[in-house]
Amino acid sequence: MKDLLRFEINVVVWVATATVPETIMLKYLLSSIAFLASAMPALGQTTLDTTAPAQTVNLPTEDDDEDSGVSGLIALGGGIMPKYDGASKYEASPFGLAALRWKGIEFNLVGTELKVDLGGGGRFLYGPVLGMSNSRSVSDAEGPVKLLNPIKDSADFGAFAGFRFGGDKRGQGRFVVSVQATKDTKKEKGMSADVGISYAAIRNKKVFATFDLGAEFNDSKYTRTFFGVTEPEALASGLDRYRPSGGLTKVSAGLTAGYQLSRHWGLLTRIQGGTFTGDAADSPIVKDGSKGYGQALFGISYAF
Repeated sequence: MKDLLRFEINVVVWVATATVPETIMLKYLLSSIAFLASAMPALGQTTLDTTAPAQTVNLPTEDDDEDSGVSGLIALGGGIMPKYDGASKYEASPFGLAALRWKGIEFNLVGTELKVDLGGGGRFLYGPVLGMSNSRSVSDAEGPVKLLNPIKDSADFGAFAGFRFGGDKRGQGRFVVSVQATKDTKKEKGMSADVGISYAAIRNKKVFATFDLGAEFNDSKYTRTFFGVTEPEALASGLDRYRPSGGLTKVSAGLTAGYQLSRHWGLLTRIQGGTFTGDAADSPIVKDGSKGYGQALFGISYAF
């Protein structure tokens, strides 16, 4: 569920453009779901996540008009995503996001993940990240996975950095590369790192479309918590005992698009697909469920 709320990191990157007759452009695009994104199992589970790397923002450059007030974008909607990492069944879930800009500081809230970009709207993005990590409840699980120990919600924290380059004055043709690293407050959940790149293929007063690629790396503590099976769990569930190592666990690709209906109101959507890799892909949990995963999100946005 984290990924959808992160709308990822997985490292998943959003771009929005404000369309106001001749003067204002929609300035914010968030991801992760997350994967979100990571959001789906990771924005989701973390997309509107991916997420993004994990969840960075693809904004205008310093060439764009600035003002001393508050501007931004809020959006509400819903989507479908896997119930947990490796699940073959999907669930419907709501999502929300907000991107605010005040005196050069960007505040980006996607679900339960907050990012503060201290880069001042320039080419470099950097700042802290606070959020909630993934979980897996007995009610979410299916089959023998129901007999594994549940994984409770917990907080995580970290930092992100990115770089914008290319593109025209509106940001069309712009690339954003980013990296995000987070550590969970529960030591057994370990650390995660997301890397990603996004490309703003279309960005004008009415329409925007951004493509992104992402990868998620986890340490051994994380993979053993989410993909491992202990001896007692193996006896209870019938799954093979499994003790994975850390490394690359997910790769994903996504598309975020939107259409501005009026000066303030717009529509946005995100689709994302990916696959588990390495030791995560070999997990009995994933083999019992699905190696591939996807998510689809749709929402209504309000720019101001």
